[in-house]
Amino acid sequence: MFFEKKEEAADKLLVKHFEVVGNVLDEFRKMFVYYIQSDKRFKEQAFRIHTMEHEADLIRREVQLKLYEGAFLPIYREDYVTLAESVDKIANTAEDVGDYLVLTRPAIPDFLVEDLMKMIDETVKGYEPLKDSFNLMRADMSKLFEIRNKVGESEQSVDSLYWDLTKKAFKSDIELARKLHLKGLLDLIGKITNRMEDVADHFEIMAIKRKL
Repeated sequence: MFFEKKEEAADKLLVKHFEVVGNVLDEFRKMFVYYIQSDKRFKEQAFRIHTMEHEADLIRREVQLKLYEGAFLPIYREDYVTLAESVDKIANTAEDVGDYLVLTRPAIPDFLVEDLMKMIDETVKGYEPLKDSFNLMRADMSKLFEIRNKVGESEQSVDSLYWDLTKKAFKSDIELARKLHLKGLLDLIGKITNRMEDVADHFEIMAIKRKL
């Protein structure tokens, strides 16, 4: 019973961690809408992301503490540590994008705005299948492979948009420094769905290890 309570507490923390990171991505999209509209509130959104990322980091540390105290079998503890760290990196990368906008202020040409917002929307969409992954792992692990496919589809869409946006930018007549500045932004955004794939991949590994 003692260890079951620790596992239950760790489970609740992990679910909360997923929720907070999902909220980070919601604020991430709002930040871009404000930025593209030249609305100074984008800086408030960037700070909100920073605050929420810190909250996610604290939850991750609480999970690690519960594991240190004996939650879950020793053979599985590393899996949960890696899972929490992988999810945390999604929020970290979203925060990096916010910092990039606030500190460097890339000028986004009008001809890239539509596709850039598609890239942002597809990035946020990619996280949706992951939200319930932890509960599914305990209820029906076979569905985790479906989730992996959905996350992979979003990652491919983001990669395609990244390719098109980069090509459009470098084929345009804007100065090279501005092109490189934009590419730096696109590179950071593209990393977010890569982080999501890492989480989905790790869920697959956890499912395989628990297959009887």
